[in-house]
Amino acid sequence: MAWISYRHIAHPGHAQPIAPPYQGTDRPTTVTYPNKPRAVRKLVMAVGPKAARPVS
Repeated sequence: MAWISYRHIAHPGHAQPIAPPYQGTDRPTTVTYPNKPRAVRKLVMAVGPKAARPVS
């Protein structure tokens, strides 16, 4: 497995962004993810080496 920096972050594939309800004043709020992003290295290690694919 290649070295991956902990600075690279992402959300898991099943993560879905949510839109908070619009209050009707000001600008509409932006969509956000309910959980913090995780290090790509940890996401790759969680799924195992058989699920990993090379990227360039």
